[in-house]
Amino acid sequence: MPDPVAAPDPRSAQSSEEYVAALRRLKDRSGLTYRQIERRAAEAGAALPRSTVASMLNRGSLPREELVVSLVTACGGSPDEVAEWVEARRRLASARNQRNQVDGMAEKRPEGAGGDRADTAPGSSAGDGPAQPIDATPTDAAPASRATVGDAGPVQSRRRTRPLVVLAIAVPLVVLAVAVPIVLTTLMTTEEKDDDQSPPGTHSSAATAEVTASIGLPAGPYRIRAAHSGLCLSERQGESSGQVHQAPCDIAMPRLSLELRSAGVYRIATQHPEFGPGCMGVAKGAREPGAVVADDYCGTGAAEEFRLEPVSTSGTGFRLRPVHSDLCLGVAEASDQEWAPVLQLPCEPTAQGQVFQFEPVR
Repeated sequence: MPDPVAAPDPRSAQSSEEYVAALRRLKDRSGLTYRQIERRAAEAGAALPRSTVASMLNRGSLPREELVVSLVTACGGSPDEVAEWVEARRRLASARNQRNQVDGMAEKRPEGAGGDRADTAPGSSAGDGPAQPIDATPTDAAPASRATVGDAGPVQSRRRTRPLVVLAIAVPLVVLAVAVPIVLTTLMTTEEKDDDQSPPGTHSSAATAEVTASIGLPAGPYRIRAAHSGLCLSERQGESSGQVHQAPCDIAMPRLSLELRSAGVYRIATQHPEFGPGCMGVAKGAREPGAVVADDYCGTGAAEEFRLEPVSTSGTGFRLRPVHSDLCLGVAEASDQEWAPVLQLPCEPTAQGQVFQFEPVR
């Protein structure tokens, strides 16, 4: 349900950051998910991918005018309200361009090799010759030049950060190269011991589960099954809310994968056949019990991160504890009904309805 409080007034925004913050409040007030906004925009004849909405609402710069129109319209804004948002954006953009012109004029001052000199007369070069300004044309007077400078900036930034990206990729690869043989050796050793002491066919899964519980789960695709009901986490086909339920495993969707974020902390990535990649999390980052669990575009921080806590009483199961609330995911009253919702609940000592099994899939 939309929030009953008054809608944010874009005319009060005095900066790009305040304008974007007002857009975020508008989105939150609408009660719509990124998916629902994307669908509403499409119904109005506009292309507004949910990834674009998330990106524009998480930046401090002014979004493009056509994106503002599509977003405000999708959130239920009237034509007059859309016009107010557009007018406020144009006002802020004009003020920004004026500041850029002033800054550009200031940069035209000639400089010597040693920088500004207090004892250098105006127009003189202090023996080093006149400095050549990069661009002596005001920003708004030369749109082509502005596009060229704008295109060059991000490319230079990416080049500067590329060694860090390579390092960030190389370090995990080295860690994996060391850790994987150790884990595999541990698994093989445990299984070999069970081969000597257990009847054939009774040791492998139990040994693997025991070692997995002690070292955590490796990243990768999984089917997540509620231990109490045998049903799997799933969304309803054809719905855009993204709400997660328990359903028969043979129709469960979307595809789920664990992504390791830090020691013992994971993100559950999703690959929806219609909406594409996303993340499972507690809707709107709510901290109170009873909040729904939903699949939406990644980007709500700790509400999408979970600690996997082994449950000794169940042998192979784990609690899923949202990092931001430290509560537990589960099915209320341990219901075994199909399509019962998965919620954020107070952790039960007996873990009834709050134990999940992770089955690797190809």
